[in-house]
Amino acid sequence: MKLVFTILFLFPFMAFSKEESKIRFGLNAFMPPYVIVDGEDFSGVSVEILEAVFVRAKLNYMLEAVSNRRINELFVSGDFTGALYLSDIKNLPIPVYFGPELIAFQNGFMCIELENCEKASVLGNDLKMAGFQNASKVMGDKFNRLAKSMKNYSELTNQKEQIMGLFSRRFDVVFGDERVLRYHIRHISQSSHLYSKKIKETKFFHKLYHHQTRRKIAFANREHRDIFVKAYSDLKKEGALDKIIQKYVNE
Repeated sequence: MKLVFTILFLFPFMAFSKEESKIRFGLNAFMPPYVIVDGEDFSGVSVEILEAVFVRAKLNYMLEAVSNRRINELFVSGDFTGALYLSDIKNLPIPVYFGPELIAFQNGFMCIELENCEKASVLGNDLKMAGFQNASKVMGDKFNRLAKSMKNYSELTNQKEQIMGLFSRRFDVVFGDERVLRYHIRHISQSSHLYSKKIKETKFFHKLYHHQTRRKIAFANREHRDIFVKAYSDLKKEGALDKIIQKYVNE
């Protein structure tokens, strides 16, 4: 009878421990083709890589997509125990254990007029520029000085709005990752009869920005990070991760 009682007592504890070990992983929303949000469903390069690694590592996880600003708040509060990308990492008040950099971002200026791309990096220029949310924080001191020197600089949460604004001439130049911006150009032209023909006839220029910020995924738990890194390395050696990237880049 004593043995039965001990086993029954352990069951709730085991269930609680399993739930506690689940990684609640925050995704930065509005980042296709890296993160594509469709209601409660997620896809994209980074999402598929994360899921493949979590499955290989046998880690219990759940994904949730929020804005760039919100992801930091939830990580610091402990609601998230993992994050795709954190901003302003030097000033985080808690320990952070960084994993691999899943994607090398190709950040730069995109314009319809080539001269605007050439002028965009000049301090104090009079161009109307839109960057992605928190770009002035994550892109380093040089870009931060550029953004502060401009009278007409703004940041948008949804990068589709950057392309719509560029095409409607509300912006002279937009700043972001080339794959993200070209994803929106392609999908706007496919989904909108109003813009389809005009966008296909428009030439977009892209000038890479020299400062490439390292955006590594983050964990609140060192053991989770170490297990993830091991599984990630194994899948990378097998070529499985390259196949995921090519699937979206070449679509």
